[in-house]
Amino acid sequence: CYTTDGTDELRPSKWYEEWFVAPAQVRPDGAVATAPPGMTHGIFYLRDENGFLVNTELLPARIRPGSDLWAKGTEYIQGGYPYRPGLISLIETGRSAQANAAKLDLNVDTLKQAIEAAENVSVQPVEVVAYATAMRELRDAICALDVPEAQLQVLNQFKSPKW
Repeated sequence: CYTTDGTDELRPSKWYEEWFVAPAQVRPDGAVATAPPGMTHGIFYLRDENGFLVNTELLPARIRPGSDLWAKGTEYIQGGYPYRPGLISLIETGRSAQANAAKLDLNVDTLKQAIEAAENVSVQPVEVVAYATAMRELRDAICALDVPEAQLQVLNQFKSPKW
């Protein structure tokens, strides 16, 4: 499961956070998945041979409606593959968009700048504002072009100025 709005820097509203399911492969030595472009947080949820839910990180049970803990999401996740895998995947998507834009003779200056900025951020320790800003700017640069990558659902999940 993953989210692309796992921080107040990207959420359409303070009270909104949405999680999506992505494919994963279970192998004898563990499970693997590709981080969707722009993923801010991800966590593996698998069912064992007895049908029990096993996840990569211990999370508290959801509290009933009305509780102040009811709507918590990424605040509970400590490891949860935060930011870097999703930013790297988004950079790869940006490179693909750049190649397709070049074939169409589109101006890619803004996209090149966004890719370069994202690459610089991706090698730094995770800092929420820097990573969220790089993701937002790169996603916007990709979506501004008439290329197949701009149509990816993961890049168009929310329409808000923050996201």
